Amino acid sequence: MSDSEPPLPPPGTAPARRGPLARFLRLIFVQQTARRTIMFWLLCAALACVLGGEILFSDWLRQRPYWFLGVWAGCAGSTLLAVLLALVDLLMVRATARAAERALRSRYQIDEERAG
Repeated sequence: MSDSEPPLPPPGTAPARRGPLARFLRLIFVQQTARRTIMFWLLCAALACVLGGEILFSDWLRQRPYWFLGVWAGCAGSTLLAVLLALVDLLMVRATARAAERALRSRYQIDEERAG
């Protein structure tokens, strides 16, 4: 899939109303650049949590157990979200490559059995 926007609906039809979460999820699944940018910032947040929690605020966090748990939960959550987005990205890239391979095979009329 490309980073371009999907085609507009035909004239005379009203576009479907979508909430902000649906638009955000559509952005993640359609645009590879946005997906990778979000992964980058999630990993930056996780790195900031690790560095801040271990180096800058370690004594302060050890005295406040709820803040300690909150910082490390945020770190774990942002890391898991980045991993999930990476898996989505992997699947989307594989699907795009598979579609491109099929298009090339049909264009040059290559048999599936002969090619490998």
